[in-house]
Amino acid sequence: MTYYAADESVTSLELDHYRGVDMSEYTENPSWKMMAATRKRYIKDNNWHVDIEFKLQRRANFALFTLVTPLIMLAILNISVFLVPINSGEKGSYSITIFLSYGIFFTVISDTLPQNSLQISYFVLFISILLCLSVTSVFYTVIQAKIVATHGHKKCPITCLRKTRTFQNQVSPVDHNIETGNTEKENNEYTWEQFLSQLDTYFFVTFLLALVFISGIFFAILARHISDADPSFDDDPLTTIRTQPKTTIA
Repeated sequence: MTYYAADESVTSLELDHYRGVDMSEYTENPSWKMMAATRKRYIKDNNWHVDIEFKLQRRANFALFTLVTPLIMLAILNISVFLVPINSGEKGSYSITIFLSYGIFFTVISDTLPQNSLQISYFVLFISILLCLSVTSVFYTVIQAKIVATHGHKKCPITCLRKTRTFQNQVSPVDHNIETGNTEKENNEYTWEQFLSQLDTYFFVTFLLALVFISGIFFAILARHISDADPSFDDDPLTTIRTQPKTTIA
C-alpha cells in the first residue's frame, strides 16, 4: 500500500509516521499467516511516498488435507488401471471413471484459485500433468481393447516381452505325444493377448515412477518456497514493528 498527498510537494508537506508499522491491532487470519511488515519512505515526483508492504504466506494444512492428499490418492488409482485384467470387462469403464474424476476435481480447483494468466499456479500445473497421464491411460486402454477383440488369439510377432519357459525332459507314450502334439503347439504360441497382458506390467511400473518423480518435483518446489519465507514473524505474528521517532527541524 502506497500513501502520498497528491496536491502537495516536499516543500509544503512532509509525509511520515513516527510509529512505523503498528501491528498491535492485527487479528490472526485462518487462511493466511503474516510473515513480515515493512515500511519504505522515499521522494517521487516531488512528493513524499510511504510504501507499506505486507508479506503473507498461505496456511498449507487445509490445502494439504483437502486438495493435495485426495489428488495423490486419485493418481494412485489412475495407475492401478494397468492391474485390471484385460478380459474382466471393467478396464475401460474404470479408466474413464478416473478421467472424469480428474475433470470434476479440476473444476473444483479452478473455482477456488484466482483467475490469473500471468503466473500459472504450480498446483494447477501438477493437476494438468496428472490429467495428461490419465488421458494416456484411457487411450492405451481403448487401443488395447480393440487389439484384443480383433487379434487377441493370433500370433504376436513382438516377442521382446515373452517370458522364457524352461522345459523338462519327460517320458510319455508315443500315442500320447501324437494326440497332444497340436495342443502343446497351440499353448506355446505367443498371442497378442499375452503380449498386452505383460505390457500392462511395464506400463504400471513406468507410470508409478513418473508419478513419484512428478510428485517429488512438486513437493520440492513447495518446500523451497516455504524455506524462502521470511521467518521474522514466526515466533509471534502479532509483533509490532516500530521505528525510532523522527525529529523534524523546520
